[in-house]
Amino acid sequence: YRLAIASFMFAHEYETAQDLCDEFINKGAMNSDDYANAGYLLSLREEYTKALEYYDKALELQPDNFYPIYNKAFTLNFLGKYHDAMVLFNKAIELDPTVASAYSNRALSRFKTGMEAEGHADIASAFEREANCAYRYRNLGIYHYDKEEYATALGLFRKAKEQDPATHQIDHLIQLAEMKGH
Repeated sequence: YRLAIASFMFAHEYETAQDLCDEFINKGAMNSDDYANAGYLLSLREEYTKALEYYDKALELQPDNFYPIYNKAFTLNFLGKYHDAMVLFNKAIELDPTVASAYSNRALSRFKTGMEAEGHADIASAFEREANCAYRYRNLGIYHYDKEEYATALGLFRKAKEQDPATHQIDHLIQLAEMKGH
């Protein structure tokens, strides 16, 4: 199950991965990464509260597991809990400072809490680690969107989609920027 779920997730076939994950949950042999995968799949379906329950189960089993820490922080950003997300992104970065999207997603938390200079520093750190980090473009686009710089935001959202068409909510963000920019 684990390998099949991971393979379908990597291929962005999330519905199939979710079906297998549900079967695996029913078998009751889940480890920390399995709960983190289940939470991630729920986050993609915007079932954030349920996703947080799975991340908490994952962290009960393995408190210093980067994957559920990172994904819980990512989910908290979607719930607008930016301070809580920042704390977890800090921990994730301590555990693995090489993950570009941890910096770019912490940047969103920082932008949303008025820490613009720190947010821009995180965007730069993400770029240093991975030149084509889709979330770098997405989150910088959200920053510009919030500043009502819709043309800039739209260009960044399109760049994020070009880097990874499965970037969370990217089509919706593009649509919003197009509507506001016209």
